[in-house]
This record gives sequence, structure tokens and C-alpha cells, in this order.
Amino acid sequence: MSKNLRSTFMVVALLFILTATELVNASPAVKIAIEPSEVTDLESGATFTVNVTISDVVNLYGWQVNITFNPGILNVEETAEGPLLKQVNETIYVKKIDNDRGYVLASCSWMPPYPAQGVNGSGILMSITFTVKGSGVSSLSFVKAATKLNTVIA
Repeated sequence: MSKNLRSTFMVVALLFILTATELVNASPAVKIAIEPSEVTDLESGATFTVNVTISDVVNLYGWQVNITFNPGILNVEETAEGPLLKQVNETIYVKKIDNDRGYVLASCSWMPPYPAQGVNGSGILMSITFTVKGSGVSSLSFVKAATKLNTVIA
């Protein structure tokens, strides 16, 4: 994919997220989590993958997460979009990985034409593969998790 096309997709995705008429925090029943919640006993150079999951969501059209980690301990090798939104419509998945500052910012939304209703249920939003750089402890924390519900931009 050319750099201009990729930049255009990133702008479209960000505009979709930023110009939504209704951005709501997930209801108490909806849970966004990192699974597995704990990974232990890994040596330097080892890799592992975690999934960002959502449970009991209703009418999901898009999502965005910002996850932080200790950059002295971990390095993000790659991220991948999960199957939850792709099962209904073609998507655009945008990510920014900053291994120096220790964060992953990712978002996903549907490409037009938008379905009449969003996704209901539970599933994997994305996967993140890390490499262990050194010994110690690193938490993986959500800075902000948001879902867009009942929003279609024509």
C-alpha cells in the first residue's frame, strides 16, 4: 500500500472516530480486557501475544484503544486486527506503535457502506505480539477505551 493511500485511510479512520455524533463509554455490562491478564516466567528474547477482547457489546460500529507498557521491558513486534468487526463488513484498521514511549494506539471502523446495525456479542478486537527486552515487570494498561455505538457517518 502506498504511503499516500495509507495516510488517506488513516485520516478517514480518524475523521470517522473524531466526528462521530455519539461517542459513548461502554455500558457497565460491556467489558474490554487484555487476555491473558498475566504472563510470567519469560526470558529476554521471548515473544508472547495478548488479545484485546470485548464482551457483551451491543451495536458496535468501531473502537479505539490506547495501551501502555514499560518500554524498558517490552517491545511491540506487531499488532493485528481481530475478527469481530470483519465478520460483518470490510474494515479499516489503523495503528500507531511507539516502542520508545511505550504505547500502542489502535482503532478500527467499518468502510462504507455501513451496515444498518452494529455487531452484538463478544470477540477479539486486536492482538498484540511483544518481545521481552529485559527482566522486570511491565503492566499493560488501557489509557482510554472507547466504543462508538449507533453512529453512521454518510
